[in-house]
Amino acid sequence: MELPKLTSWRLSLCAAAFFLVVSASSAQVAITHVTVIDGSGRAQQPEQTIVIEKGRIAAIGPDALVKPPSHAQIIDGLGKFLIPGLWDMHVHLAGVSADPAWSKQVLLPLLLAYGITGVRDMGGDLQILVSWRREIESGTLLGPRIIASGPWLAGGGKKTSEQFPVANSDEARSAVRELKRRGADFVKVISLPSREAFFAVADEAKRENLPYAGHLPIEISALEASNVGIHSIEHLYYSAFALSCSSKEEELRKRLIERGKRGEASVWNEILFEAEATYDPEKANALWGRSRKTRPMSRQPSLPWTSRHIRRIKAPRIPS
Repeated sequence: MELPKLTSWRLSLCAAAFFLVVSASSAQVAITHVTVIDGSGRAQQPEQTIVIEKGRIAAIGPDALVKPPSHAQIIDGLGKFLIPGLWDMHVHLAGVSADPAWSKQVLLPLLLAYGITGVRDMGGDLQILVSWRREIESGTLLGPRIIASGPWLAGGGKKTSEQFPVANSDEARSAVRELKRRGADFVKVISLPSREAFFAVADEAKRENLPYAGHLPIEISALEASNVGIHSIEHLYYSAFALSCSSKEEELRKRLIERGKRGEASVWNEILFEAEATYDPEKANALWGRSRKTRPMSRQPSLPWTSRHIRRIKAPRIPS
C-alpha cells in the first residue's frame, strides 16, 4: 500500500511527524498498539501493528501476530487511531485564492498534519503544481499527492496561469491537447462560449484519455454532461444543477439563458429558486441512475449553498 495515496494511512495526532519519518525511501517504521479504522464499515480493530518499508505498508495485523523488524523505528500508537488517508477534492494551492509561496511553506505540510494525503487542485499555476508534485514524489518536499488541472477553460478573459480562454470548438480542442502535453491530470471547465465547445472538450478529452470536470455551462444539463463522460460537477449553485432535477427544466433553462444575455442580475436566484420549488424526485432518480451507468459521476464536492437552501430540496432516494 503506497504512501501517500487514497489507500494510505494516517496516525491521528501524529500525522506530520509520521510522514516525515516514512518519506525516506529506506525507512522501516512500525506503528504498534494502534486502533485501526479501515473505512470499510468494519468495527474498529484495536491493538494492531503496521510495518512500513520503503514507503509502503508491508504488514498489518494484531500485535501478537505482527512483530516489528529489529531495526525499525517504533511509534507507539496506544490510545491513537490509524485511518485511510483523506482527500480534499477541491483546492486551489497555486494561485486563485492562495499565494504559492505560502502554500508551499505552510499549507502543504498542514494538509498532511490534518491527515489529508491527497488533493485535487481545481485551477492554478500548472508549472508550479507539477514541480511540487515531483518534489513530493522524490521526498524532498513534505506534502500530499497532487492531482491538478492547471488553468481552467473559460469562454473569455485573458490567458493567465490560472485561466485558459477559448473562443470556439477548435480552440477548446487545442487547449485540451496543450494541457495534456504540459502535464495536467484532468481538464477543468469553468465556462465555455457554446454547447459545441463543451462537447468538443468532452470529445477531445476522451481522445487524449484525459478526464474532465468542472462547472456546467447553463446551456448544458447534468444528464447531457453525464452522457459525454464528465467526471464531476463542481458547485451545485454555479452549475445551476437544480434545473436538471426540475419538472420545468426546459422552460426555466430557456428563461435563464435569455434573461442572462440581457444582463438581468437577479435572474439567477429567481429561476433557481423556482427550479427548487419544481423539484421532481423521479427525474432526479433517473438522472442518478443514468449517471451510475455512464460513470460514477459525482459528487459535487464543493457546495456553497446555505443550509436554508439545502432544506428546501428533498433528496432523491439513492438506490443501493
